[in-house]
Amino acid sequence: MVTDSGVRKKDEERFQLAASLIQRYDNLQAALARRAVFLLVVNALLLLGLVLSINQYFLGAQQYSFGENILLYLFTVSTIILLVLSSFYALEALRVDRQTGGGPPASRDFSGILFFNPQDTLNALGELPEFSEKFRSTTREQMRAYAEAELFSLSRSCDKQEQALQRARRFLLLALLLFAIYLVVLSARFF
Repeated sequence: MVTDSGVRKKDEERFQLAASLIQRYDNLQAALARRAVFLLVVNALLLLGLVLSINQYFLGAQQYSFGENILLYLFTVSTIILLVLSSFYALEALRVDRQTGGGPPASRDFSGILFFNPQDTLNALGELPEFSEKFRSTTREQMRAYAEAELFSLSRSCDKQEQALQRARRFLLLALLLFAIYLVVLSARFF
C-alpha cells in the first residue's frame, strides 16, 4: 500500500527532475543561440571576402574570357544566394518558438504553461492580483503538469532550432565551396 507521503515524495522527485531537465534545455537553447550567432558572423565574413574579391575582379575583368566571366558571375550569384539562405536559417535557429500546443490535456483545465512560460502566464493572468491568486491556488499536481508541458514545449523548440542550425551549416558549407572555386577561377590568370 502506498502512503500519502510516498506519493508526495514521488511527485516531488518528478517535479525536481522536470525542473532540472528544463534547466538543461534552457542551457541547450543558449548553446544553439551561440552557434547560430557564430554562423552569422562567418556568413558576414564570407560576404566581405566575396565583396573584396569582386572588387579585384572588376579591376582586371578585361583579362577574362567570356566563359570565365559567365562562370565568375554564376559563382558570385550562387554564393550570395547560399549565404542568404544560411543567414535565414541561422536567424531561424535564434528564434525561440515556445508553442504550447502539446501542453497538458484540456480535461485538466490548464490554460497554457502557467508560471513556466512567461508568454502563457501573461496571456492568462494579466495583473498581479490575478497572478498571486492563481499562484496560491495552484496545486502541486497542476504545477507538475505545467512543468511537464514546459518540458515538452522546450523539447520541441530545441529540435526545431537544431534542424534550422543544421540547414544553415549546410548552406554555409556550400557557399564556402563555391567561394573557394570562385577564388581559384579568379586567380587562375595570375599563375
